[in-house]
Amino acid sequence: MQAMQDSDFRLRVLEERYSKVRSRLILINQNMLEEFKLFNGAVEKLSQEMDIMRKDMEEIKTVTRTLLKTSQQFAQKKDFLAVEKYINLWNPLHFVTEKEVKELVKAEVAKNRKT
Repeated sequence: MQAMQDSDFRLRVLEERYSKVRSRLILINQNMLEEFKLFNGAVEKLSQEMDIMRKDMEEIKTVTRTLLKTSQQFAQKKDFLAVEKYINLWNPLHFVTEKEVKELVKAEVAKNRKT
């Protein structure tokens, strides 16, 4: 009889332990599912951000290509040097205005009349 009671007691203790382990396992599974959902959400968000970054990079590449094509149409240094050479040759600062020419002609005519 005593052995039977001991067996019943041990069985109840084991059932209690099993019940506690089972409830802990259920809790762990629930926590794992929640963490998995959070992790998946974070991965999804990172994936979306990566897509946005890829699109931005493509846009930057396109703008850079456009800038390079446009900059190739700019005047080069040798072109500026040629223009500078002609400007220095002609020296537009020494040009006279029509008014100045008329005054010079009048002065010469007046000078020639006096002599």
